[in-house]
Amino acid sequence: MTEPRFPTILAARKNDQRPSDIEFQLRNHCRRVKVVKSLSGGAHLVFPSESSLAVRVYYPDDLQKIHDNPVTSVHEKENVPKMGRSSNSGHGADDDFDGLLNFFTSFRYTLVLLVMDRENDSNQLHDVDSYFHRAQRLIRRVQDEEYESSQSVAAAAGAWTAQKKIQRVHMVNKTETGIHTIMSITDAIKRVAPKNAFLEKCSRQKLVPDANGDIVPNETAAASIVCKAIRNMAYRFEIPPEEVGVLMSLVTSVGDLASMSKSELQELPLTDETKQILSSFFCHR
Repeated sequence: MTEPRFPTILAARKNDQRPSDIEFQLRNHCRRVKVVKSLSGGAHLVFPSESSLAVRVYYPDDLQKIHDNPVTSVHEKENVPKMGRSSNSGHGADDDFDGLLNFFTSFRYTLVLLVMDRENDSNQLHDVDSYFHRAQRLIRRVQDEEYESSQSVAAAAGAWTAQKKIQRVHMVNKTETGIHTIMSITDAIKRVAPKNAFLEKCSRQKLVPDANGDIVPNETAAASIVCKAIRNMAYRFEIPPEEVGVLMSLVTSVGDLASMSKSELQELPLTDETKQILSSFFCHR
């Protein structure tokens, strides 16, 4: 029997909400799909691993709903002060939609899939203000701002430039092609893993100053420390590897795990055995 392509996939939707077409078809390529009420950054799907891939998927009906309800989302409002609005006039100033800005800045690897029929495909390509082109411009804006920020920090501290986030927007004509796109990107992530490990090792050896001039570990070093802490904790408790991937996708630190309530722990898409282990150790109430 062929081993499933993915151990676990996290899907965000309400319990009474019908699975999307891509979620339904992905069930043939994984051991299990864990449904949660929401995911960080408003992701629709997350493929947990050492470097998790977060995915947003839009069908024509989804874009029509966004068009009919163009109210700025909570995610967009929260992130305007953080990222700012584009200082350039014209295109790029208002390209954010459906909290996409928050999504791109919440994960290292992100993918936006637009599954369009041929008629909608043509409209998205030829209209410069279509959601496809707005998402493309938004990615360039986020990457430019992050690059400028990392360059200024690296120049000031003589540190390695932070690894770039990888963000993609793809438009496909059918769901099956979208699934193959996801598989190709996850394969690419695995291929660059040795290079990323080397860069992270170099980055952990560097320290950068914060706004007050104090020397603190940079973002990559901090993420590595959190990852190592969670893995060491899971190893001691004999928590299954696939559960560890889910934990790292949903919890930002061991401190967050220790401080959450018992009801919050129960909402995590983990097995009852893993929940019992964590609850007993951290004395959740």
